[in-house]
Amino acid sequence: MKIIDDISLGPSAKYLWREMRKRRYKPIFPLKVSYMLMPYFRLSKNNRAKIINEEIKKGKKVWKSIGAEVNGQKKKIIACKKWGAIIIGNRVLILPEYPLIDIKNIEIS
Repeated sequence: MKIIDDISLGPSAKYLWREMRKRRYKPIFPLKVSYMLMPYFRLSKNNRAKIINEEIKKGKKVWKSIGAEVNGQKKKIIACKKWGAIIIGNRVLILPEYPLIDIKNIEIS
């Protein structure tokens, strides 16, 4: 099962399984349904940052250049849409919501 999860989910599999183990003894849904919903669990910012780093190490193309307004000026920013992270300057910001669908305006003080 671990091999199949590693192929289909990638590095996120081990973090999703940890989340599943937390919920195993207090199921909200029947267990079969919970296991099917496992890829859609919400992971913490720290876990998402670790997953991004592991995907980069495996050679996956994680970052994508997208257009957005930053402080009123149109610029290209680098984003990881799948895990809700953006690079602005030399900082990586993990956003509270993911996956990113569209970024139109960013205000930075």
